[in-house]
Amino acid sequence: MTNSKNGIIDTISGIVSGFCVAPFVTIIDKSITKNASGASTLFRSINTDIFKSLRTPVKFCKGLPFLCIWGLYSATYATANYIDSYCKKHNINSDVPKFVGVSTVNASLCILKDRSFARMFGTCLPTKIPLISYGLWAVRDMSTIITSFNVPSKLAAVLEKKGYSKKVSMNSAQVFCPVVMQTITTPLHLLGLDYYNNRGKMMNERFKFIRKEYGKTTFARMCRIAPAFGFGGIINNNFKNYLYNNL
Repeated sequence: MTNSKNGIIDTISGIVSGFCVAPFVTIIDKSITKNASGASTLFRSINTDIFKSLRTPVKFCKGLPFLCIWGLYSATYATANYIDSYCKKHNINSDVPKFVGVSTVNASLCILKDRSFARMFGTCLPTKIPLISYGLWAVRDMSTIITSFNVPSKLAAVLEKKGYSKKVSMNSAQVFCPVVMQTITTPLHLLGLDYYNNRGKMMNERFKFIRKEYGKTTFARMCRIAPAFGFGGIINNNFKNYLYNNL
């Protein structure tokens, strides 16, 4: 298969997978941001956006929030595909290149998305994002990336040795790893938003805010990550393999 054909398949797989997960991620990300700023409660915002997306799906998909998320995850999956293809062709272990490449693309775009969402759905006038928010979000994203693109294959190998099929092992690991990581990274996400929304807070007040919002926000981010890096990763891998085998 030619390099150009590989590139086309890797790109198409990324775009299709990004589109599949974008509706879920858009709704949850908007709701978490609104909840953190006090613009709305988490579940009220989720319910409102679900009904809006069902009543006017075309308008929803043409909106800036949806397009931001679609672009973000299309680029993330496509980058992972490009690195996989290159490493496979040159017989290189893909763990480090994939972590560095996908982290760079995903973290950069995700931080820009968080910046836009904080400004769009906050209750204060749009202003400069504090550097500490960018740092917290970068650590959050790199942690999610390594548990989405590097760790699942390791866990899948362990599951296979225990007697599970290769497909069940990989799909289970692909969903489990990034979802569980949200129990650790959610405080980083909330703290980054709180530094933007409330500039003058003392640290003990920020910890109170995190404790108050941790449970429901972690649950929401698990529901967000499951399609974004779990099911989305499965769609990306399966669709890419289908195109490779049939084109």
